[in-house]
Amino acid sequence: HWNEYGAYLAYQSIMGRIAMRFFDVDMLTPDKMDFGKASRPEGDLSVMLGIRNAASFDDEQYIVPTPKTGNYYSIVSQEMKNNMPFKIRTINLGKKYKVVVFRDSFSTSLLPYLSESFGEVVYVWDHNMNLYGDFILQEKPDIVLHEIVSRAAVWMLQGTPNWTGGK
Repeated sequence: HWNEYGAYLAYQSIMGRIAMRFFDVDMLTPDKMDFGKASRPEGDLSVMLGIRNAASFDDEQYIVPTPKTGNYYSIVSQEMKNNMPFKIRTINLGKKYKVVVFRDSFSTSLLPYLSESFGEVVYVWDHNMNLYGDFILQEKPDIVLHEIVSRAAVWMLQGTPNWTGGK
């Protein structure tokens, strides 16, 4: 998974593409960010490798980008499914654009950055687009993003072989 800095770099790449079409989108450019440091006992890759000794990571520092003016978005609803945050809705008053993000766990670290840039963001943890064509039509987002870790792309192809895009 991305740490905060990796997620911020991904955010910059995503927002660069979005800004090509939405010229007035409010981006968290590096000059608007503080780049502090933090440490944590372990990461997801260390656990996958069987490294569970927190002392191994005592002196590691991670860059944590945060907006200089603070965060202004709010999580207004969260639906759980199988003990996971299946659907999250954030609101940021005064910001433009509504976004729907189909996602997996990699986008968890993106949430603070995307939510800070848009008026409303709905995050849906699923890749079966057939189930969400009507959801997209109902939500009427300005932007739809689909974040998927590359190793899971085959799941999307298997689960959505004949995507119709809704009614």
